[in-house]
Amino acid sequence: MMRVIPENKKKKIVTIVIEVANRELDNAILLKTELEKRGYAVRIMSKTEELRKTPTDILVTPNCYIKPDYDFYRYRFNCPSGMLVNLQYEQVLSPIEEDNELYSLDDTSKGITHICWGRHTVDRLTGKGVAKENLPVTGAIQLDTTRPMFDSRWKTRSEISDEFNLDQNKKWILYISSFATTSGGLINEVQKLTHTEDNVDRFSKITDESQAETLLWFDRFLSDSDNSGYLVIYRPHPVELSSPIVNSLREKYPDSFRVIQDYEVKQWIRVSDIPCTWLSTAISESYFSGKNCLVFRPYEIPWDIDCVIFNDVRSAKTYEEFLNEIKFYNPSLDAFPIDRKLIEYYYNFSLEPAFRKIADVIDSQRPRISDTETFEGERKAYLRSGHIPLKLSVKRLYRTWYRATGKKLKNERLRSKFFVEEWEKTVDNRINSAALISEKEKIFRDIIDR
Repeated sequence: MMRVIPENKKKKIVTIVIEVANRELDNAILLKTELEKRGYAVRIMSKTEELRKTPTDILVTPNCYIKPDYDFYRYRFNCPSGMLVNLQYEQVLSPIEEDNELYSLDDTSKGITHICWGRHTVDRLTGKGVAKENLPVTGAIQLDTTRPMFDSRWKTRSEISDEFNLDQNKKWILYISSFATTSGGLINEVQKLTHTEDNVDRFSKITDESQAETLLWFDRFLSDSDNSGYLVIYRPHPVELSSPIVNSLREKYPDSFRVIQDYEVKQWIRVSDIPCTWLSTAISESYFSGKNCLVFRPYEIPWDIDCVIFNDVRSAKTYEEFLNEIKFYNPSLDAFPIDRKLIEYYYNFSLEPAFRKIADVIDSQRPRISDTETFEGERKAYLRSGHIPLKLSVKRLYRTWYRATGKKLKNERLRSKFFVEEWEKTVDNRINSAALISEKEKIFRDIIDR
């Protein structure tokens, strides 16, 4: 459908904030490309590493559930109008999380626009008192690139093989890890806000036990000479910290157990022979890519802390079942381990891509804050009270030093408290390079303009 761009639209500035690059950067670039086509000026900024000096008209956030979130984004990224569009990347939760205040929205956040992937999120949030007009259903932008129109932007199996020195003649088992709830790990800080201490401890225990047992299965599998024709690609969760168990397998099987975090999980699903996981919502990306995904669960996850789309999932619970699932893998969606109707209830997938629907939502935004005269003073007070400029300066200095020397801070207490490993990842992770971002923008532009 042809859209007419009003002349005054060209002056509007949109800032897209990303939190986890591996999860969100390609989505942000795709949305940026569409918005620029419509006449907006768009900038992508990191949630934890940047501060916007000049005002933005519309702010697109990865999450915004409570007033502290709203204040953080509005003041840090300089949005006097209060026009926030929340992509809310956390839409497939556990029953406990769904009932938690954080994901139920408070009075402040109920007034902004929340992008919904499917009917379930609308049903859940209208039940919490959010106005339906603030809950547009667009589908999930992360699934857009599974559409045939984007086939040309993916690397081929041969290209991936050459880049990472992977044996093409082997069957590639892609293990999509979601073992991010480690002791002292970043994800636990979020879970403390959404769970009781007992539930955090329960889930952490199940996570640690499941990771250890699943990796024992892979160890046993790879030690068998009959399985020499397989290669395991272990893809860590975007915020997963280094694991001694994973590292030991990588050292024990350097040619058949590889740990690779580069690229989106969709890239790996496309080129792998057998996708599998424990709990990851990336199973939906396998589904919409048209490929069956195996589920390995050596320990049962109680329903109240399990992800809702894994309700009644069919999974391998023993090594023998694990082995059988791999040896007799059926790639067809007819063998998919989750009820297809359940997935489609959570993820609306229509003919029009989500990135265009989200851009339509941004087109419809109107200022929410009538009095912006006091904004600048309030913003300065907010930044000063949180010592935000100072914290950002320290982080930038460390990243510059780490990039130049390769040396890491050794104090484990400080590393854990300030998530220093995450700072280092922003240096190590090639996905953040300006050249790659520019290259992706060109690819998306060529596809959208066809």
